[in-house]
Amino acid sequence: MPAVWVPLFRQGGMCTPAFGYRNSPEASLAHSRAKFLAVIALSIGTLLIASAPSLAQDDMRARGDRACGRDAKRVCKKFNGQGDMAMLSCFQANKVRLSRPCRAFLTGIGQLQ
Repeated sequence: MPAVWVPLFRQGGMCTPAFGYRNSPEASLAHSRAKFLAVIALSIGTLLIASAPSLAQDDMRARGDRACGRDAKRVCKKFNGQGDMAMLSCFQANKVRLSRPCRAFLTGIGQLQ
């Protein structure tokens, strides 16, 4: 970009431009782009932060399904489809009948003593 001569005038002991670069179309466009990019960056950051817990929860559910899926069908089949808390209550009530991997998983996440 070529150098541009900007006339200055004194106001209160300070030199200020006689016309503002801030009011030019180029400055307005640059300011709009900067705002747009800031909003996009903030949105992407928010999405990444918000998706982290759900990914961890999905991983925990997959591990639980691998460890306790057979036990859910064998020991607690009448609670199938009634929600996680109903299934967990059945697992806790029947902990001696659970497979070793299921007991280890539930103990590891603090759901069995």
